[in-house]
Amino acid sequence: MKEFLIIAISGAVGTAGFALLFRINKKRLPFAILGGMLCSIIYLIMTKFCPYEFVQMMVPSAFATAYAEVFARILKAPSSTLLVPSIIVLVPGKSLYYTMNHVVAWDTESFSQTAYLTIELAGGIAAGIMLVSAVVYHMVERKNRKKILAEISEKHIKP
Repeated sequence: MKEFLIIAISGAVGTAGFALLFRINKKRLPFAILGGMLCSIIYLIMTKFCPYEFVQMMVPSAFATAYAEVFARILKAPSSTLLVPSIIVLVPGKSLYYTMNHVVAWDTESFSQTAYLTIELAGGIAAGIMLVSAVVYHMVERKNRKKILAEISEKHIKP
């Protein structure tokens, strides 16, 4: 329980710092911080119950994307203003650092191992974002298509 609390607070602080650095609107700031905190907690839960690192990154990033899409509509804001701060806690900084360290040291074997891990983690983040974004896109398109068809049929049915 203590670990969840530490992760939640550090996720919120990290997200707040990033959001403040990029001047996120004061009205959206609490929602961005909450998104980062929840994303951190979901990541921790995934590391406890799922052995696959790709999935450990994909699920929290999918959650962050869904969270950003929902609250962007509520706040009437672009979803990226909530998504980017929310997923910053997932950036694989450790593996990226070691990948670059091995490049500088010309340690090709260690480089290939850490580069593979870094690409896998980044791919998990991207897959989660793309999955939810595609679903949201098709839902919005279907809604817009029905609206347009209703308008067209209304114009042609009236005498």
